[in-house]
Amino acid sequence: MDPATYVDTRKNQVGGLALRLSFERAVTEAWAWRAGLQVGGAKYRQEYVGEVMDAAMSYTDTYNGIVTRNTVAVSPYLGVRYTLDAEQALELNLVDTTYTSGNYVHVAGSMKGSMSGNTALDYIATRKHAIPTLEFGYVLRF
Repeated sequence: MDPATYVDTRKNQVGGLALRLSFERAVTEAWAWRAGLQVGGAKYRQEYVGEVMDAAMSYTDTYNGIVTRNTVAVSPYLGVRYTLDAEQALELNLVDTTYTSGNYVHVAGSMKGSMSGNTALDYIATRKHAIPTLEFGYVLRF
């Protein structure tokens, strides 16, 4: 697209909450390995705004909106724990983070003569993501 006739701005966010069910086995007094399942939900949100016009400037499409997708998934995880003392520990976990994204796709020129915004030719492209994530943690018992 020509930057002189096309502007598109997007803000993507992913957030979630999870519950872990785990098994932990001590290797030494300080070290332990752990494995389990993470059950949780993730919410994806995309805010978009854009404007496109043809080279002759015979039409201008302006569009904006919000796309949200929610995902509930069960994911495995593996990790190690290093105990500092009775109240503190350090953790390193490898977690499979899963979420579904939605990307708004505007069909340029589909709104000729229209000032209504989004059209029936525009669509949301949905994609499922499974991303291995390395997680560092500090544990404090109180």
